[in-house]
Order: sequence, then C-alpha cells, then structure tokens
Amino acid sequence: MKTWRWVRVAGLVAAGAVVLIVGTAGCEGDSAQRNKEIHDAAAKAAGLAVAAYHFANPADSGGTLQADYAATTARYAPDGKTLLVLNAGSRTLSFIDPFALVERSRISVGDGPRSILVDRQGRRCYVFNVLSGTVQVIDIANRATVAALPTDPGPAWGQFNGKGDRLFVIHEQGAYLSVIDPFSLSIVQRVFVGPGLSFIKVDTNTDVLYASRTQETLLEAYDPFTLVAGAYIPAMSDVVYMTIDGQENNLYLASREKKMLMSINLVTRKITAETDVGGSPAWLTLMGER
Repeated sequence: MKTWRWVRVAGLVAAGAVVLIVGTAGCEGDSAQRNKEIHDAAAKAAGLAVAAYHFANPADSGGTLQADYAATTARYAPDGKTLLVLNAGSRTLSFIDPFALVERSRISVGDGPRSILVDRQGRRCYVFNVLSGTVQVIDIANRATVAALPTDPGPAWGQFNGKGDRLFVIHEQGAYLSVIDPFSLSIVQRVFVGPGLSFIKVDTNTDVLYASRTQETLLEAYDPFTLVAGAYIPAMSDVVYMTIDGQENNLYLASREKKMLMSINLVTRKITAETDVGGSPAWLTLMGER
C-alpha cells in the first residue's frame, strides 16, 4: 500500500532560552487513523505540546497519490525569504516564498534525494542523492544546478566545518567519509570510517566531528585535523539527527528506536537530560543552534 507521510511536531519551551521542536515521522494511508495518537501521554508528561501535521493534502487527490510527491526535507535560506523543499518522490527541489505561500520555482534533482544542506554564505545548497551517488550543488539565487559531484555510493548527509571550506559527507552504502572542497567542487580526501554511520554533526566552534552508528550506543568524536576517532561518548543507538545548542553547549540527539531525545554536554561529555517523546523522532531543531 502506498502511503503519505505525516509528522507530529512537539514544542518544548524551557525557561531561559531554549526552544525545541521535534518532528516524529510516520506513515498513513488514505485515512487519518493515527491522528488519534498525537496526544501521547509520555510526551505530555515531559512537558511537550503535541500537534499533528502532514506534508500532503488528502483533500486534493488522496494520500495514496500524493505519496509519490511528498515533501521529505525543508530548509530555509539564511535570508529567511526562501524555503527550500525537497520532494523525494518527484525528485525535485521547490523554491517557496514562505510569506506568500507560493512555489516560485522547481528544479530536478537526482534519484533518491535524502537531505539538503545550505552553505555558510547562503549562496548554494547541496542535495545528497543516495541512489544517484551524487552531491548536487545548486545556486539558490539563480535556482540552477552548478554541478553534480560523483561520490562513493549512497551519499546521505553532509556537514560543513566552521570556516565553510570543507564539506564532510557520509554514505549509506559505504565505509568512507568524503571530504569535499566546496570552492573547487572536488573530493580532496576519503577517510575510512567503517560502515554503518547514520548521522554526523560538526561542532563549528571546535570542528570536532560527532558521528553515530545505527546499532551502536557510543558516539564517536573525530579529531578535526587527523579525522581519527579520539573519543567515544556513551549515548544511545539508532541516532537519526543531532544538533547543538549554542548557548548551553549541549549536543542534542534524536533516536528513532528509543523514541527519545538526549542531550550531552560537550565539555563534560556527560548525559544531561533524556526525554521520551512518545513517537519515533525524525529531526529536531533548536532556537540558537549551531
């Protein structure tokens, strides 16, 4: 059965400064049976306000048909005037005016687009095409493809270093970390890291690269100069997303298997909080994240 994607969005406002939004992904058919699940007791007990949202509009043509065109990832350009939306089913990238709520343009991307990353200057975005085995570089202002860089099989996620002159890419189907020069648009280094990396996050203050593996409960901290794992931090398995709170210097992790969020202080490398969100989180974002 084809399905349309839905998410639950939970917002947690902590006194003092941190605003946390968590998206938990799931699937549904032409009915909305799982909407009743949004009032999760665990999420409420943790102080989360929970609401439902889905990317498709079944009233237009039905959830089954729209599954082929469902939006999977969205990112704002730094100017806040353009929302970049990746449509995995139709293999396209939409440029949306978030104020007028109008799609201004749409361009084709590769097969199996997994994620989007916008560079530090906000001039280019990078689409990671898992099935095509390419990192597609797109000029945001001109809404045009600049290059499609062939990589090892399955490029899934990428992160820039603090200066923005190196792009680190992990591969769903490979055992190497690719290092790309975004100015020459070339791969300058391939580092063996072993198979199974699920997500990476670079601390732009230190350039330490944090990596998670699907079946592992330890986070790996890679030295920014040698790109060798120099520390292992107790965490949880199946981490699908990470981000850093710029004010508290905490690394936040989302685990789909555990249905939890966890925060780890980057100085002490100790767990500071664990929160059951009641569903399988797919992403999270923080106000003031880095």
